[in-house]
Amino acid sequence: VQKRGFADVVAEPREVIVDHADQTVRPTYRIAAGDLVRLDGVKLVTVGRTNPRWLSAMAPWKSGEAYDPEDVGELERRLLDTGVYESVTVSLAPKGEATTDGLRPVIVSLSDRSKRQLELGASYSTSEGVGADVRLTRYNLLGRADTVALFAKSSKLDSRVGADLTLPHWRRAQQTLKASTAVYRIQTDAYDETGVGVSADVERRFRKTSYVTLGGSLDYGQTDELSAKTLTPLGRKLVTVAALGAMALDKSDDPLDPKRGWRVESRIEPTLIAGSGTLPYLKVQAQGTAYLPFDDKGRTVLAGRLKLGSIIGGLIPEVPASRRFYSGGGGSVRGLSGTATRRSRSISASGRAFDPDARRSAQAA
Repeated sequence: VQKRGFADVVAEPREVIVDHADQTVRPTYRIAAGDLVRLDGVKLVTVGRTNPRWLSAMAPWKSGEAYDPEDVGELERRLLDTGVYESVTVSLAPKGEATTDGLRPVIVSLSDRSKRQLELGASYSTSEGVGADVRLTRYNLLGRADTVALFAKSSKLDSRVGADLTLPHWRRAQQTLKASTAVYRIQTDAYDETGVGVSADVERRFRKTSYVTLGGSLDYGQTDELSAKTLTPLGRKLVTVAALGAMALDKSDDPLDPKRGWRVESRIEPTLIAGSGTLPYLKVQAQGTAYLPFDDKGRTVLAGRLKLGSIIGGLIPEVPASRRFYSGGGGSVRGLSGTATRRSRSISASGRAFDPDARRSAQAA
């Protein structure tokens, strides 16, 4: 009944007649549906850092529409998904708070998380050596559930200083704008690169793990490597402009521990390199994974992965070293480091059979 817009529905005392003569029972249920409830906007009742105008735009209904508990629940989920609130409470206003037009607002109570968060980290590995990083995050600075972060990291392979900005529900619900800028230095067995870059992308999410992304980036930097033919040093200062189109579709039964189903991902990056010359090319990647259980309970699962990639319109050494495909490490060429082999085209496949229950037992032990 509430799904039909009758938010104040209540069950009244029921009446049951027992007839011993004909051995029958006749229950009578009485339900008081009340009046049809139509919704107004959103009413923020707590004082905090959130802009009420932005909050009103989050409502998944229009003023005057009939009440639907799913809409009220969706507003609560949208606010919790931003990650900037300790708690969110969403409820329909009582009858006494209806407007002169008979519309009832939805009351929202927000508890902000701490304004700032400081994270410190350290790491060590035999391949990358010692690393350290620091991240200072500021929540809801702009009053629209945003996240602004300053970060710095230092390691043998990747050192950088930069800033990130995340705007959830940008211009529409379930759509996130992410922007980033950084000064970086990368040192690998295949190449060294120093530069500065900016990037921005918009991600439209359809499910928790399914999305479409459009974006772009601009980088200026110097790449140093050895010529593949003569082994002489090559140093190039380049400006790189790239667009991005990506998608992910997840049809597995669990995002963290899948036992059946499949997933596909793809990326298309039209790129223009400018420096000593100009080179346009297209970088394409696609990956598919599948999970097949051997029994109904999924105690043993066969998992397979196929990944393809190609650079169209550019060859080594025309394409900068940092933009090529590399094989090495887990999931591709085991026994070699992550940049041990380089290609303008890449194909990798892997598969395994595993017992999810045994894996969880081992982790618990």
